[in-house]
Amino acid sequence: MLAGIPWDASIAGLKPGDELTYEDLLYASLLPSGADATMSLAHLVSGSVDKFVELMNSKAKQIGLTNTNFVNVTGYDAEGQSSSLKDVFILLKYSLKNDIFKKVYTASSHQMKNGKIVNRTVDMYNKLYNFDLSAIKGSKTGYTNKAGMCMSALLELHDREFIIITLGAEVKPKTAYNLVDTISIIDSITNTFENHIFYDENSLLLNIPVKNSHETSYSVKLSKPIYKFLEISNDIGECTYKYVGKKYLSFKDKEGSTIGKIEYYYDGELIDEDLIILSETLTKSAIKYYGPKIIVFLLILLIILCLYKISRRKKRRRQKKLY
Repeated sequence: MLAGIPWDASIAGLKPGDELTYEDLLYASLLPSGADATMSLAHLVSGSVDKFVELMNSKAKQIGLTNTNFVNVTGYDAEGQSSSLKDVFILLKYSLKNDIFKKVYTASSHQMKNGKIVNRTVDMYNKLYNFDLSAIKGSKTGYTNKAGMCMSALLELHDREFIIITLGAEVKPKTAYNLVDTISIIDSITNTFENHIFYDENSLLLNIPVKNSHETSYSVKLSKPIYKFLEISNDIGECTYKYVGKKYLSFKDKEGSTIGKIEYYYDGELIDEDLIILSETLTKSAIKYYGPKIIVFLLILLIILCLYKISRRKKRRRQKKLY
Protein backbone atom coordinates (compact mmCIF):
# COMPACT_ATOMS: atom_id res chain seq x y z
CA MET A 1 0.00 0.00 0.00
CA LEU A 2 2.86 2.39 0.77
CA ALA A 3 5.01 1.24 -2.14
CA GLY A 4 5.61 3.73 -4.93
CA ILE A 5 5.87 6.81 -2.73
CA PRO A 6 8.63 9.13 -4.05
CA TRP A 7 11.68 9.10 -1.81
CA ASP A 8 11.53 12.87 -1.27
CA ALA A 9 7.77 13.12 -0.76
CA SER A 10 6.24 14.69 2.33
CA ILE A 11 4.82 11.98 4.54
CA ALA A 12 2.73 11.76 7.71
CA GLY A 13 4.85 8.99 9.18
CA LEU A 14 2.37 6.13 8.84
CA LYS A 15 3.61 2.60 9.50
CA PRO A 16 2.36 -0.82 8.41
CA GLY A 17 -0.07 -2.12 11.02
CA ASP A 18 -1.31 1.33 12.13
CA GLU A 19 -5.04 1.32 12.90
CA LEU A 20 -6.47 4.59 11.68
CA THR A 21 -9.83 6.01 10.69
CA TYR A 22 -10.66 7.43 7.29
CA GLU A 23 -10.82 10.83 8.97
CA ASP A 24 -7.30 10.33 10.35
CA LEU A 25 -6.09 9.71 6.81
CA LEU A 26 -7.79 12.88 5.60
CA TYR A 27 -5.97 14.93 8.25
CA ALA A 28 -2.72 13.14 7.45
CA SER A 29 -3.18 13.91 3.75
CA LEU A 30 -3.99 17.60 4.11
CA LEU A 31 -2.12 18.95 7.14
CA PRO A 32 1.43 17.59 6.57
CA SER A 33 0.82 16.75 2.88
CA GLY A 34 1.29 13.06 3.65
CA ALA A 35 1.80 11.06 0.46
CA ASP A 36 1.62 7.88 2.58
CA ALA A 37 -1.89 8.90 3.67
CA THR A 38 -3.11 9.67 0.14
CA MET A 39 -1.78 6.34 -1.12
CA SER A 40 -3.53 4.55 1.75
CA LEU A 41 -6.82 6.27 1.02
CA ALA A 42 -6.59 5.36 -2.67
CA HIS A 43 -6.13 1.67 -1.90
CA LEU A 44 -8.81 1.61 0.81
CA VAL A 45 -11.44 3.36 -1.32
CA SER A 46 -10.77 1.84 -4.75
CA GLY A 47 -8.40 -1.05 -4.28
CA SER A 48 -5.64 0.59 -6.29
CA VAL A 49 -4.14 3.95 -7.15
CA ASP A 50 -5.13 3.64 -10.82
CA LYS A 51 -8.80 3.08 -10.02
CA PHE A 52 -8.79 5.97 -7.56
CA VAL A 53 -7.22 8.24 -10.18
CA GLU A 54 -10.12 7.33 -12.48
CA LEU A 55 -12.50 8.56 -9.78
CA MET A 56 -10.48 11.75 -9.40
CA ASN A 57 -10.66 12.52 -13.13
CA SER A 58 -14.37 11.72 -13.23
CA LYS A 59 -15.02 14.17 -10.39
CA ALA A 60 -12.78 16.77 -12.03
CA LYS A 61 -14.86 16.59 -15.19
CA GLN A 62 -18.09 16.71 -13.21
CA ILE A 63 -17.22 19.97 -11.44
CA GLY A 64 -15.81 21.70 -14.52
CA LEU A 65 -12.04 21.36 -14.20
CA THR A 66 -11.33 21.77 -17.90
CA ASN A 67 -7.54 21.98 -17.63
CA THR A 68 -6.94 19.18 -15.15
CA ASN A 69 -5.86 15.57 -15.60
CA PHE A 70 -4.57 13.36 -12.80
CA VAL A 71 -2.23 10.39 -13.16
CA ASN A 72 -1.25 9.95 -9.48
CA VAL A 73 -2.51 10.79 -5.99
CA THR A 74 0.62 12.47 -4.63
CA GLY A 75 0.54 15.56 -6.84
CA TYR A 76 4.08 14.92 -8.11
CA ASP A 77 5.03 16.00 -11.62
CA ALA A 78 4.32 13.18 -14.07
CA GLU A 79 3.75 12.81 -17.78
CA GLY A 80 0.13 13.61 -18.55
CA GLN A 81 -0.60 15.21 -15.16
CA SER A 82 -1.63 18.85 -15.33
CA SER A 83 -3.87 21.48 -13.83
CA SER A 84 -4.22 25.25 -13.67
CA LEU A 85 -4.56 27.93 -11.04
CA LYS A 86 -8.20 28.46 -12.04
CA ASP A 87 -8.99 24.76 -11.73
CA VAL A 88 -7.38 24.54 -8.30
CA PHE A 89 -9.52 27.52 -7.24
CA ILE A 90 -12.69 25.85 -8.55
CA LEU A 91 -11.76 22.60 -6.81
CA LEU A 92 -11.11 24.26 -3.45
CA LYS A 93 -14.27 26.35 -3.63
CA TYR A 94 -16.27 23.20 -4.38
CA SER A 95 -14.56 21.18 -1.63
CA LEU A 96 -15.16 23.82 1.06
CA LYS A 97 -18.90 23.25 0.67
CA ASN A 98 -18.31 19.82 2.22
CA ASP A 99 -18.43 20.15 6.02
CA ILE A 100 -15.97 17.31 6.65
CA PHE A 101 -13.43 18.70 4.21
CA LYS A 102 -13.74 22.20 5.64
CA LYS A 103 -13.23 20.89 9.19
CA VAL A 104 -10.06 19.07 8.13
CA TYR A 105 -8.79 21.89 5.91
CA THR A 106 -9.19 24.52 8.65
CA ALA A 107 -7.57 22.43 11.41
CA SER A 108 -4.11 23.32 12.67
CA SER A 109 -3.40 19.87 14.12
CA HIS A 110 -4.98 16.48 14.74
CA GLN A 111 -4.17 13.53 16.96
CA MET A 112 -4.74 10.26 15.11
CA LYS A 113 -5.93 6.97 16.55
CA ASN A 114 -2.34 5.69 16.78
CA GLY A 115 -1.48 8.65 19.04
CA LYS A 116 0.59 10.51 16.44
CA ILE A 117 -0.13 14.22 16.01
CA VAL A 118 -0.05 15.76 12.54
CA ASN A 119 0.33 19.52 12.11
CA ARG A 120 -0.26 21.88 9.22
CA THR A 121 2.89 22.75 7.32
CA VAL A 122 2.22 26.48 7.28
CA ASP A 123 2.95 26.64 11.02
CA MET A 124 6.27 24.90 10.48
CA TYR A 125 7.16 27.37 7.72
CA ASN A 126 6.21 30.28 9.92
CA LYS A 127 8.94 29.41 12.43
CA LEU A 128 11.22 31.15 9.94
CA TYR A 129 9.24 34.39 9.98
CA ASN A 130 6.82 34.61 12.91
CA PHE A 131 4.10 36.15 10.73
CA ASP A 132 0.63 36.85 12.07
CA LEU A 133 -1.35 33.92 10.65
CA SER A 134 -4.69 34.79 12.28
CA ALA A 135 -6.26 35.59 8.90
CA ILE A 136 -5.38 32.13 7.51
CA LYS A 137 -8.26 29.87 8.55
CA GLY A 138 -7.17 26.94 6.41
CA SER A 139 -4.30 26.13 4.10
CA LYS A 140 -2.52 23.51 2.04
CA THR A 141 1.06 23.91 0.88
CA GLY A 142 2.80 22.05 -1.91
CA TYR A 143 5.82 21.86 -4.18
CA THR A 144 6.82 20.36 -7.50
CA ASN A 145 9.67 21.26 -9.84
CA LYS A 146 7.28 22.58 -12.46
CA ALA A 147 4.89 24.47 -10.16
CA GLY A 148 7.42 25.72 -7.63
CA MET A 149 6.34 26.33 -4.07
CA CYS A 150 2.55 26.65 -3.93
CA MET A 151 -0.11 27.37 -1.40
CA SER A 152 -3.88 27.49 -1.21
CA ALA A 153 -5.56 29.29 1.67
CA LEU A 154 -8.93 30.21 3.07
CA LEU A 155 -8.66 33.70 4.51
CA GLU A 156 -10.98 35.67 6.75
CA LEU A 157 -10.56 39.43 6.42
CA HIS A 158 -13.01 42.25 7.08
CA ASP A 159 -15.69 39.69 8.03
CA ARG A 160 -15.36 38.08 4.60
CA GLU A 161 -13.89 34.84 3.35
CA PHE A 162 -11.33 34.76 0.54
CA ILE A 163 -9.81 31.87 -1.35
CA ILE A 164 -6.33 32.48 -2.69
CA ILE A 165 -4.03 30.26 -4.70
CA THR A 166 -0.32 31.04 -5.17
CA LEU A 167 2.24 29.15 -7.21
CA GLY A 168 5.68 29.52 -8.72
CA ALA A 169 7.42 30.70 -5.57
CA GLU A 170 11.18 30.34 -5.61
CA VAL A 171 12.79 27.49 -3.70
CA LYS A 172 15.68 28.47 -1.41
CA PRO A 173 17.07 26.97 1.80
CA LYS A 174 15.46 28.27 4.98
CA THR A 175 12.76 30.15 3.09
CA ALA A 176 9.07 29.62 2.43
CA TYR A 177 8.20 32.05 -0.30
CA ASN A 178 4.77 30.48 -0.81
CA LEU A 179 3.89 31.69 2.69
CA VAL A 180 5.56 35.04 2.03
CA ASP A 181 3.41 35.44 -1.10
CA THR A 182 0.26 34.67 0.88
CA ILE A 183 1.15 37.16 3.63
CA SER A 184 1.83 39.80 0.94
CA ILE A 185 -1.67 39.26 -0.46
CA ILE A 186 -3.18 39.52 3.03
CA ASP A 187 -1.32 42.79 3.65
CA SER A 188 -2.46 44.14 0.28
CA ILE A 189 -6.11 43.34 0.97
CA THR A 190 -5.91 44.79 4.47
CA ASN A 191 -4.23 48.02 3.38
CA THR A 192 -6.18 48.57 0.17
CA PHE A 193 -9.76 47.59 0.98
CA GLU A 194 -12.26 48.12 3.76
CA ASN A 195 -15.89 47.52 4.65
CA HIS A 196 -17.47 50.88 3.93
CA ILE A 197 -20.57 51.23 6.13
CA PHE A 198 -23.46 53.07 4.50
CA TYR A 199 -26.12 52.53 7.16
CA ASP A 200 -25.51 51.63 10.81
CA GLU A 201 -27.48 49.03 12.70
CA ASN A 202 -30.75 50.44 14.14
CA SER A 203 -30.74 53.31 11.65
CA LEU A 204 -34.26 54.63 10.99
CA LEU A 205 -35.08 54.23 7.29
CA LEU A 206 -38.82 54.83 6.98
CA ASN A 207 -42.17 54.95 8.74
CA ILE A 208 -45.06 52.78 7.54
CA PRO A 209 -48.55 54.22 8.23
CA VAL A 210 -50.74 52.17 10.57
CA LYS A 211 -54.54 52.06 10.22
CA ASN A 212 -57.25 51.34 12.81
CA SER A 213 -54.73 51.12 15.64
CA HIS A 214 -53.61 53.28 18.52
CA GLU A 215 -50.24 53.52 16.74
CA THR A 216 -50.13 55.93 13.82
CA SER A 217 -46.96 54.58 12.20
CA TYR A 218 -44.38 51.82 12.46
CA SER A 219 -40.70 52.74 12.40
CA VAL A 220 -38.48 50.49 10.27
CA LYS A 221 -34.98 50.21 11.68
CA LEU A 222 -32.05 48.22 10.36
CA SER A 223 -31.41 44.86 12.00
CA LYS A 224 -27.80 44.92 10.75
CA PRO A 225 -25.31 47.39 9.30
CA ILE A 226 -25.26 47.71 5.52
CA TYR A 227 -21.80 47.84 4.01
CA LYS A 228 -19.79 46.93 0.93
CA PHE A 229 -16.21 45.76 0.59
CA LEU A 230 -14.59 48.61 -1.35
CA GLU A 231 -11.21 49.99 -2.19
CA ILE A 232 -10.21 52.66 0.31
CA SER A 233 -11.01 55.96 -1.40
CA ASN A 234 -12.48 59.39 -0.84
CA ASP A 235 -14.65 58.90 -3.91
CA ILE A 236 -17.29 56.45 -2.68
CA GLY A 237 -20.42 55.90 -4.75
CA GLU A 238 -23.98 56.23 -3.50
CA CYS A 239 -25.92 53.51 -1.73
CA THR A 240 -29.69 53.68 -2.19
CA TYR A 241 -32.49 51.50 -0.87
CA LYS A 242 -35.93 50.41 -2.04
CA TYR A 243 -38.75 49.24 0.20
CA VAL A 244 -40.84 46.35 -1.11
CA GLY A 245 -43.80 45.43 1.08
CA LYS A 246 -47.03 46.55 2.68
CA LYS A 247 -47.98 50.19 2.20
CA TYR A 248 -50.13 50.18 5.34
CA LEU A 249 -50.25 48.16 8.55
CA SER A 250 -53.04 47.51 11.03
CA PHE A 251 -53.72 45.60 14.24
CA LYS A 252 -54.37 42.56 12.03
CA ASP A 253 -50.62 42.34 11.31
CA LYS A 254 -49.20 40.12 14.02
CA GLU A 255 -45.93 40.59 15.87
CA GLY A 256 -43.22 38.45 14.29
CA SER A 257 -44.78 38.48 10.82
CA THR A 258 -42.84 39.55 7.74
CA ILE A 259 -44.20 42.78 6.33
CA GLY A 260 -41.69 43.39 3.56
CA LYS A 261 -38.03 43.82 2.76
CA ILE A 262 -35.55 46.54 1.93
CA GLU A 263 -33.17 46.15 -1.00
CA TYR A 264 -29.87 48.04 -1.00
CA TYR A 265 -28.11 49.12 -4.16
CA TYR A 266 -24.61 50.44 -4.71
CA ASP A 267 -24.18 52.12 -8.09
CA GLY A 268 -27.23 50.20 -9.29
CA GLU A 269 -25.97 46.80 -8.06
CA LEU A 270 -27.97 44.89 -5.45
CA ILE A 271 -25.54 44.43 -2.52
CA ASP A 272 -27.84 43.32 0.30
CA GLU A 273 -31.41 42.99 1.47
CA ASP A 274 -33.06 42.98 4.86
CA LEU A 275 -36.36 41.37 5.78
CA ILE A 276 -38.66 43.57 7.85
CA ILE A 277 -40.15 41.68 10.77
CA LEU A 278 -42.88 43.35 12.83
CA SER A 279 -41.31 43.64 16.26
CA GLU A 280 -44.24 44.99 18.26
CA THR A 281 -47.95 44.39 18.81
CA LEU A 282 -50.23 46.86 17.05
CA THR A 283 -53.29 47.46 19.25
CA LYS A 284 -56.78 47.86 17.87
CA SER A 285 -58.45 51.27 18.25
CA ALA A 286 -62.22 50.88 18.54
CA ILE A 287 -62.78 54.53 17.65
CA LYS A 288 -60.60 54.35 14.53
CA TYR A 289 -61.94 50.95 13.50
CA TYR A 290 -65.66 51.36 14.19
CA GLY A 291 -65.85 55.17 13.93
CA PRO A 292 -65.95 55.36 10.11
CA LYS A 293 -68.39 52.44 9.97
CA ILE A 294 -70.70 54.12 12.48
CA ILE A 295 -70.54 57.35 10.53
CA VAL A 296 -71.39 55.54 7.31
CA PHE A 297 -74.23 53.73 9.07
CA LEU A 298 -75.58 57.00 10.45
CA LEU A 299 -75.34 58.66 7.05
CA ILE A 300 -77.22 55.78 5.43
CA LEU A 301 -79.80 55.93 8.21
CA LEU A 302 -80.13 59.69 7.78
CA ILE A 303 -80.59 59.29 4.04
CA ILE A 304 -83.25 56.63 4.61
CA LEU A 305 -85.07 58.90 7.09
CA CYS A 306 -84.92 61.80 4.66
CA LEU A 307 -86.26 59.65 1.86
CA TYR A 308 -88.97 58.37 4.15
CA LYS A 309 -90.01 61.92 5.08
CA ILE A 310 -90.04 63.01 1.46
CA SER A 311 -92.10 59.97 0.58
CA ARG A 312 -94.57 60.74 3.40
CA ARG A 313 -94.97 64.32 2.24
CA LYS A 314 -95.67 63.28 -1.34
CA LYS A 315 -98.22 60.76 -0.15
CA ARG A 316 -100.06 63.40 1.94
CA ARG A 317 -100.18 65.79 -1.03
CA ARG A 318 -101.73 63.13 -3.23
CA GLN A 319 -104.35 62.40 -0.54
CA LYS A 320 -105.30 66.11 -0.27
CA LYS A 321 -105.87 66.35 -4.00
CA LEU A 322 -108.25 63.42 -3.87
CA TYR A 323 -110.41 65.21 -1.36
